[in-house]
Amino acid sequence: MPHNDTEKNLSEFQSPAESSNHYDKLNLILTERKASELVLDDVWMRKIWLWADSCDIPDDVIPQDKKTLLALKSIVLEAQNVTKLPESIGQLKNLDRLDLNYNNLNALPESIVQLQNLLQLGLNGNCIEALPVDIGQLKNLKTLGLTGNNITVLPKSIGQLKSLTQLTLGSNTLNELPESIGQLRDLTYLSLFDNNLTSLPDSIGQLNNLTCLFLADNNLNALPKNIGQIGNLATLTLSGNKISTLPESLGELNNLTQLTLSDNNLNELPTSIGQLHRLEILNLDNNNLNELPESIGQLGNLTKLVLSDNKLSELPTSIGELNRLEILDLSDNDLSVLPESIGYLDQLKTLYIKGNNIKNLPESIKHNSDLCIYDDNGL
Repeated sequence: MPHNDTEKNLSEFQSPAESSNHYDKLNLILTERKASELVLDDVWMRKIWLWADSCDIPDDVIPQDKKTLLALKSIVLEAQNVTKLPESIGQLKNLDRLDLNYNNLNALPESIVQLQNLLQLGLNGNCIEALPVDIGQLKNLKTLGLTGNNITVLPKSIGQLKSLTQLTLGSNTLNELPESIGQLRDLTYLSLFDNNLTSLPDSIGQLNNLTCLFLADNNLNALPKNIGQIGNLATLTLSGNKISTLPESLGELNNLTQLTLSDNNLNELPTSIGQLHRLEILNLDNNNLNELPESIGQLGNLTKLVLSDNKLSELPTSIGELNRLEILDLSDNDLSVLPESIGYLDQLKTLYIKGNNIKNLPESIKHNSDLCIYDDNGL
């Protein structure tokens, strides 16, 4: 070894005393750092406890000891008049359920997106006006309840909630949905009733696992043509909109069992409606229909058909092919006769015909002794 290297190594060699001194300094630094971290823990914990005290939250909901608070997995505070959440709520890393329904929250702290283990977030019945821009960071969230707030816009990041299966946004003030909504491929339940929606994004057709879609009481005047791509849809509620026509693609909803279109401006039905072979309930109350397509008779599983408050002057003969029909409501139309084929409906139990000009019943219908007829002409 060269002479210079030897001197260098000798100069770096420390005596036991010097080494001990070095470790003492290191331990002091580590001790000070741990103490600092404990102080920080105490700060955010104290803020949580102060918030809990100000809201009269009991100890069994927000524990007053450190160990239990750190391990906390669930907070349920419904109808407790909570007006705000502390920013330090984001430190409760083990939280998987946070239910704050029916309080007076008007905003959420940005730190809420740090709750990476959160599975359920209930915020129904508050006064929230906006969601955090980074709400999409809640990667494990499965259920998000926001019904009955004042939300006008959804952040684009909502599409990043890849684990979300249930999203309720009824009774807000939404004017539109972001295209990113179509990225919620695991979504099975989507409620958007009582908003100000005038249209739906084309990406809605990408929600392949959606089974329930509630859009009642909006301002929709049409459905996107690709609505038929939501192949697993079982329940579709569109009552209280301004829809005048339906796309032919509606008939591609092969799993649809309940379709509600009452209180719209429908003038006609697409022929493809007859392709909804699993449909059990069809409600078309209070529209402008003056005729039905013959294909209506192909709805072999239909048990309830509501056609009240329309402008029907006649019914197609094919209506007699609805072999499982139990309830038929024809109230308040312009009917003067019923087709003889209506007597073939062996399962029919209830028939509403009041508010029409029907003077006589077809002979075939008189053989159904179990049928109860509601009319206003003494028939």
